[in-house]
Amino acid sequence: MYEIPVGPVHAGLIEPGHFRFSVVGETILKLKARLWFVDKGIEKLFQGRTIERGLPLAERISGDTAVGHALAYCLAVEEATGAPVPEQARRARALLLELERLHNHVADLGALCNDVGHGILNAHAQRIREQLLRLNHDTTGHRLLRGGVVPGGAVLRSVPDPARMRAFRNDIREIVALALGHGTVRDRFTGTAVLSAEAARDIGCLGYVARASGLPGDARTAHPLCDYGEALTVPVHTGGDVLARFLIRAEEIEASLALVEHFTEGLAPGAAVVPGARRRRDPLRHRHRGGLARHHHHPRRTCPRRDLEPGQARRSVLLQLARAARRARRHNCPGLPVDE
Repeated sequence: MYEIPVGPVHAGLIEPGHFRFSVVGETILKLKARLWFVDKGIEKLFQGRTIERGLPLAERISGDTAVGHALAYCLAVEEATGAPVPEQARRARALLLELERLHNHVADLGALCNDVGHGILNAHAQRIREQLLRLNHDTTGHRLLRGGVVPGGAVLRSVPDPARMRAFRNDIREIVALALGHGTVRDRFTGTAVLSAEAARDIGCLGYVARASGLPGDARTAHPLCDYGEALTVPVHTGGDVLARFLIRAEEIEASLALVEHFTEGLAPGAAVVPGARRRRDPLRHRHRGGLARHHHHPRRTCPRRDLEPGQARRSVLLQLARAARRARRHNCPGLPVDE
């Protein structure tokens, strides 16, 4: 029996974690996971910030999910303050979420191929991911789509070109076909790391992991941002193994590409889709120029509602985030205890 340590430092943007595998050949007998290497104190960091200064912090909670965390933050702020969001802004937000899903799924397809020894397909997947990151920069001015979602709406520098998205579709389909057509790759994916539907439900799995184990939940159908129309399809597989999770990612890429084309039909290139919105200056990026210090003597600017004291207003936004998290846990994991 061999013990194989992995982490805690990983390549790319994922958070740290240490995993120790006890294996005989390719059979994993035991896995010991050690997490929580970076307890950042996120809630405490949010306290005392203005709404505008809280957004760049939310975008940096996890590097590869800037849109998802920014959207969660903005939804909490908008619920706490009663701010309306225009329909065009909701479509822009949905578009940005699909662009974020695309570059993450493409990177995962390549990483899975690399894990079973097919480095060439991983290299091609990373080539496509780089092109997607450059598309992100064209869309919002940042490769990870920071600055696209703002309180009250969204800001776009441009919208993706449908012809460019069709080229992405052809490239990705070719990689998927080569991977699934390779006997060694498919054989090592099949029957590996099976997660049953019962186990996935018990531990509260969400997203493509849950859907690969037969659980059909999807936030786009449970909590839609706008009208997705017939472009939205939610693939579900029941195998629960690596092959099922590979297929879910590949099929979700197809769905995301269709949704991107659907949303771009109603958005004008270069338009700020929030009335009066402008691209914000990132206070974290300009800290050395006094970007943070200039707010310290204006405590009233932290108050999103005039009938609340500044401390109450800051706490109200945090409580909205906590309540949203509890609602999500109750919806997806009704059997789990819910803490404050």
